[in-house]
Amino acid sequence: MGHHTEQGVRFDLDGAFVDEFTTTGVANGLGHFWDSIGRFYISVYGNGGTGTVQRFAADGALLDIFIDSSILQGPTDLWQDDNGDVLVQDWTTGAVLRFDSTGAFLSTYISGLSNPEGHAFLPNGDLLMGDWGEDAVHRLGASGNSLGYFTSGNGLTDPNCVRVREVPLTGVSEFAGGVAALRVAPNVGAGPFEVLLEEPLASDARMVVLDATGCMVERVPLAGPANGSSRVRWHPDDGLAPGSYHIVLHHGAMRWHARITLVE
Repeated sequence: MGHHTEQGVRFDLDGAFVDEFTTTGVANGLGHFWDSIGRFYISVYGNGGTGTVQRFAADGALLDIFIDSSILQGPTDLWQDDNGDVLVQDWTTGAVLRFDSTGAFLSTYISGLSNPEGHAFLPNGDLLMGDWGEDAVHRLGASGNSLGYFTSGNGLTDPNCVRVREVPLTGVSEFAGGVAALRVAPNVGAGPFEVLLEEPLASDARMVVLDATGCMVERVPLAGPANGSSRVRWHPDDGLAPGSYHIVLHHGAMRWHARITLVE
């Protein structure tokens, strides 16, 4: 999101400017995600008291104000769980709020934080959450219960993003050259996962799932890839352990890649 243009700005994989993606302003836009049918959600912080979550079509056209500021004040990061609920960090109130797939408020998922911003999931499903006001990263269980600080101090100041990165001894750690991004919804959950493509599948397309060391753990069947489908549903095998996995689609000369976290 562009701070000065107040619009969602799009770049290609080389970092070159493409266009202003959203058709309307998103004042202090911060977090975002795509849902399973290709809609784009942006948390709009505003002035910290007038925050909203806006929903856009795949072409950047505004669809609606998905969550207004009647409850939400200063949204930062947000994500969608495998039930379709939307979790939103509120920097102003120090809480994480849960909304259903229509934008209706359900409950306060986490409270007692200072200024939450940024999140990531560990391979075992624990949630890491940055806290600007405490110069720390919290660790939380699946129910939102506190497991203490993951890290605090150590030179950490005003964290606003959290990322978990695997460092395997061998195998695939980074993909380069001839690679494009897949969209997967949700990207954290127990499955099934909807894999969304930018173009129809070719007849030679194949999809595999790799673990963090680059070993193939599952081959995803593509039902009739020649039918022009651009959506694949993956049901993880019951024997797969919770953790981080790579979904890789071989599609012509390209490899399409997405990272997901499988939880119980």
